[in-house]
Amino acid sequence: MKLKFGKILIFILLIGLIALPSVPALAANNLVYHCWQFNVDGAGGKCTSPSLIFNSNGTYTLGSESGTYGIRKGKIILSGSTFRGLGELKENGFQLFFDYHYNGKHHNVTYLLRPGAVR
Repeated sequence: MKLKFGKILIFILLIGLIALPSVPALAANNLVYHCWQFNVDGAGGKCTSPSLIFNSNGTYTLGSESGTYGIRKGKIILSGSTFRGLGELKENGFQLFFDYHYNGKHHNVTYLLRPGAVR
């Protein structure tokens, strides 16, 4: 468990130091975040979003969406997302939070780092 937490911490530290639109292959492993909470205009609902997978080569997938990811001013940028906006890492990187407007409604979605996600 210590080894996995160390890998996560190193990944978060490396991500936090980068201010480029795409992150080069710095982490040796992929990180998988699963959808935990979903809220639209104050009403929670079943979180049906697919897992968000950050690959060590600087790419990501989220269901059929894919692209590159990066960090700018402490926020995560997903190149293939047209509505989600910037993500924010919370709880030492164990949570990833998105807050955005889509189709006239306010959304926020929280993803949790999947146990065993660092391989």
